[in-house]
Amino acid sequence: MDASFDVIRPGYLKANIDKEVLRKSIYQAHEVIASKNAYQTSISAFVEKWFARLINLAPELSLEALKFEMSSDAQQALKIDDVVDQYAAYQVVANLWTAFLTQDTELIQKFGLLQTGQEVVTETNNKGKVIGRNGRVIPKTLVQKVLFIDELQDVTQLQQAADEADEAYNILVEEGQSNVDLEAYYEDGKVQKNNIKSDLKDYDKTSEDDVLTWLKAFTAADKLKSDANRTVKKATEALDEMTIARYANLTEDEVKTLLLEKWFGSFEADMIKLLDNAIDSELDQLSTLIDRYSDTLQDIQAQKKALEAELQSMMAQLVEG
Repeated sequence: MDASFDVIRPGYLKANIDKEVLRKSIYQAHEVIASKNAYQTSISAFVEKWFARLINLAPELSLEALKFEMSSDAQQALKIDDVVDQYAAYQVVANLWTAFLTQDTELIQKFGLLQTGQEVVTETNNKGKVIGRNGRVIPKTLVQKVLFIDELQDVTQLQQAADEADEAYNILVEEGQSNVDLEAYYEDGKVQKNNIKSDLKDYDKTSEDDVLTWLKAFTAADKLKSDANRTVKKATEALDEMTIARYANLTEDEVKTLLLEKWFGSFEADMIKLLDNAIDSELDQLSTLIDRYSDTLQDIQAQKKALEAELQSMMAQLVEG
């Protein structure tokens, strides 16, 4: 505190530190770091306790009562007096039940953990054609993230290449739209690829004509874009097929790992955010006070100078008189 304020006179302080510097120093303070570490320990204990209960549900257990007990426990175990409000902690848990737990625990209670985790549902259109398959409780995107790390990374890299090809293609399209010499290759703002293909045959391939240069560049970019997107589509479909086939072989431990990630993957971050928000709120109030009293001091100094100038003017008039 001594380093952040100057003493104007006994009992009066003036902030001498930038607000962002103050914010950073608060977050790096030993007390704040210790509080965060202790809070993370409480969060981890809460997750461990409740995950064990949520995956071991007796058929006769009331899920509504379990939800109430878990939410009430969060109010006590995850609050910090005068910092994290108990109802904020309650709301994070209530959101879990709304998003996942209500439906998932009903299925686990009815069919058991392993069968529920392995189940795949098929989506069809109104003609009965299969348009998609996914896990009933565990999304295939989550299975890929956890169990197909390398394959998912390969698809991601292919997608990045396809995005770059799309961007290069779009740049050429925009360049052509603004070039009057290329108007013949656009209709209602859209590229007429057939016109480009036929005109390329008639050009002298050794010509350095700007139009020919654009036609060649566009044709190459269009092919690269199509090839890249086709490659992504095939790789994505292959990964999806592997993923769907994997559900039947999921072990109980794998189902637990996947559900833990689904239910509580962002839980710690959500709870820590409550703590950070509380700290930020206090810092915002402090910043407001600093601004308020800084403005007041500046006003007083400005008024003082104005009065001094007015007094000097009056004294000058008296002397002249």
